[in-house]
Amino acid sequence: MTGGEEGMISLVSLFAVLGLLILFGALANVGRVTARKLETQNAADAVAHGAAVEMARGMNAVTTANHLIGELTALCVVHHGFGGDELDDGRNAEHLPSKIALFWGWKDSWLGYLTPVQPSTDAFTSAFSTLTAGGAIRDSRIQLRYLLAAAFELHGAGAALYFTIFFSGWGMAIMEAAYLIEQKILLEWKILDGLEEMAKATKWIKKQIMALGIPALQKYTQLVVIATPAQMELAADRIGTRNTATGRLFPGYLMNASYPLLRLPVEQETARPRSWQKSQLVRATTPWVQYWRRPWLIFGQVALTLSGFTGHYEKRTNEYTRTLTDRLRKNSDIRLYVLPGWEPGGSEKGREEWTRGTDRASTMADQMFSTIGFAHRDPPKVLSYGIYRQTNPDGMVGYAQSMIYGANPQVPSPGAGLQPRLGWDTLHWASAVHEFPGKSTSWLGFSIPSVDEPRVKINWQAKLVPTTRLTESLPYQKGKIGTVIRRTTPLPMNLTGTH
Repeated sequence: MTGGEEGMISLVSLFAVLGLLILFGALANVGRVTARKLETQNAADAVAHGAAVEMARGMNAVTTANHLIGELTALCVVHHGFGGDELDDGRNAEHLPSKIALFWGWKDSWLGYLTPVQPSTDAFTSAFSTLTAGGAIRDSRIQLRYLLAAAFELHGAGAALYFTIFFSGWGMAIMEAAYLIEQKILLEWKILDGLEEMAKATKWIKKQIMALGIPALQKYTQLVVIATPAQMELAADRIGTRNTATGRLFPGYLMNASYPLLRLPVEQETARPRSWQKSQLVRATTPWVQYWRRPWLIFGQVALTLSGFTGHYEKRTNEYTRTLTDRLRKNSDIRLYVLPGWEPGGSEKGREEWTRGTDRASTMADQMFSTIGFAHRDPPKVLSYGIYRQTNPDGMVGYAQSMIYGANPQVPSPGAGLQPRLGWDTLHWASAVHEFPGKSTSWLGFSIPSVDEPRVKINWQAKLVPTTRLTESLPYQKGKIGTVIRRTTPLPMNLTGTH
């Protein structure tokens, strides 16, 4: 008698259920491993991009500091153009044409007492006052002195004609014209007195900028250059931790003696440029000098016509652009940071070797501007460990390459007399600006060229790019990341991602 068949399972069904369990474990393990790989790759992307963002911030800080140093130097040049070193140091800037005394002598003679239009005593007294300012003020005063001497000579000639029978009227007209010239000279002398007092009252600001402000900005820039790689490494570590991974960069920051060193792609320009006019410091300074001096050129054209202040001030600000930038380089070691491969008066900016499009140029550009981010995560736990073994016991590694770039438009050849406008630069002009010395004022200051306000757009950015430096980085990888890489030869099959 046979028993009931309820609750019995066939051997085929048993194997079917066992197969389903094995398939379920396989699917679960595949899902876990795939999710871990995706998470590892996302962590690598975040590490690489975060580090590049820090590098871009560092480059933006360097570029900003360069522009600020240029603007402060320009402010000093504009002020220095008024009185020069003589005003700063209180030195005597004396220069007297002897003709003034020579032609003043006739005033105290019997002829001078009988002249109905006397020469301007105030103009004479001012002309013989001691000069205590250099620069454009001194040049303008000297020109006024020569003009005053000529006016006195004209005045004397008019007086001589006045006492003749036939030319008395002409003599009177000449004396009156000479007197008007003398009064105009006196007026311009007083205006120059006002400019000199203004320059004296504010010279301490210029001295503080030269002695403290600009050097402080230079020290800040140097600190940024030193600290940014450490910030990149710190960002990689923090981002990796937030993604439950270990983050690392290539190149790295003080990883070990043999590890390539992470650094910003900048260097200080030479202390003795081949062409001082095209040094980065002058290029950062001269657009603001040209823009800020224009109102004073117009003022001179209107109020200081006889003294020629417009021409003198333009000449002196050009001269002092070189004087003060040279002084900053020699006394305070103010040398702005530039991208490697460019030298003022040597290679043309925007046409460095790494910009030429060759394989060597591409390798150089990658090494300067790109970084690889690695992320390592421990292997996931697998279901049915007795059946499924962990093929990656050292974990998983993801990698991604990031790059910083200048996002401004590239205008390497903007035209004669204009500065190159480049994104890949530590000066980010957003408008066309002139090289030194800019457009010149026409003869006697009759036509002053217009100058647009310089505009700046600081614009270093970061992005993920296809990986080109992986092979370069492999010999330097240590620890678990290195172990994973060495287990996956010849190609890193368990390195996830191809960014």
